[in-house]
Amino acid sequence: MVDNDKLFELAKSLQLFNLANNSEELIKKAIDENLSIKDAITFFLTEEYNDKQHRFALNRISRAQINQTMSFENFDFSRLSSTDEMLVRNIMNTDFIGNNENFIFIGHHGLGKTHLGTALVRKACFDGKTGYSDFTKNMCRKLVVGHKIGDWYNVAKNYLDCDILFLQDVATVPLDIEEVVALYEIISLRENHGSIITETCVSPKDWFGKMASDNVLVSGIIDRLKQNSIIIKFEGESYRGKEHKK
Repeated sequence: MVDNDKLFELAKSLQLFNLANNSEELIKKAIDENLSIKDAITFFLTEEYNDKQHRFALNRISRAQINQTMSFENFDFSRLSSTDEMLVRNIMNTDFIGNNENFIFIGHHGLGKTHLGTALVRKACFDGKTGYSDFTKNMCRKLVVGHKIGDWYNVAKNYLDCDILFLQDVATVPLDIEEVVALYEIISLRENHGSIITETCVSPKDWFGKMASDNVLVSGIIDRLKQNSIIIKFEGESYRGKEHKK
């Protein structure tokens, strides 16, 4: 008979951390359900596998740089038209990533665009995929500096290597010409490699006035983002406005 301390050490050495930390509870459940030895082993390993997958997902979420409190469970679908709500519910399985589909969320501040983009990245992480999120201006600044100090790839890999990239405030904060070039590079290099979600207060046709005056580059950015892309519009009163009234 193996005592609890020995079982803990054995499980820990095999990196079976769920079994190591919850052995008494798991054994009690196996006994209570009168499981055979084979079924008990299967039960222990299944619990271990599920626990590891959950921890891996949390690690991916942490690396994605997203607000971990934003999920589909607390998203207000009333902000969407019935058509867009049906569309969003259909893409919650994140299969769109394998099809390299892109999304453009358009609407004023405080309508839930960031929440929905974050929820999609979060769900993708739980589905075994990788994601990354950043403000567009911040990403472009870092890439410009990376170019100047010869460290561009180490900066860019966060934006290039993930399955789904969420860019916030596209064309909301003005970009200079170097930053527009940086955005164009990332969009171009990601083309047909995973998905991009862009969140903006400005319709793409009006981006020309919000970025540096290189219309060729801006047009290239818009064309690539709109390729294989679905546009979802958010309407209504800002959450922040409602909170202010309270």
